[in-house]
Amino acid sequence: MELAKFKGYELAATTCANAFFVLKEEFPKLSISDNSIDAMYEEYMTTEICQGFDGTIFAAGHMMLVWQALPLAQEDFEVLPKALRGYADPGPPDN
Repeated sequence: MELAKFKGYELAATTCANAFFVLKEEFPKLSISDNSIDAMYEEYMTTEICQGFDGTIFAAGHMMLVWQALPLAQEDFEVLPKALRGYADPGPPDN
């Protein structure tokens, strides 16, 4: 980004692997209010996975196998069968 700005270009768009720049004098034609990298970047292939207290796995984000174009479902992430999911027995209270 710094090199592009130095050479007279502005960031116009991004993809998961590329950044596209236009000449600074042409940039206003695009009506982009914020072209900072933070504003332009989109998480294309990020899937977040977390674990519930009962052993259930939760997934959120990009729910697709990108290169195979296959959708993912919440159930695809489960490790434990439903019958084995539950809360651990804390045992008898300490006295």
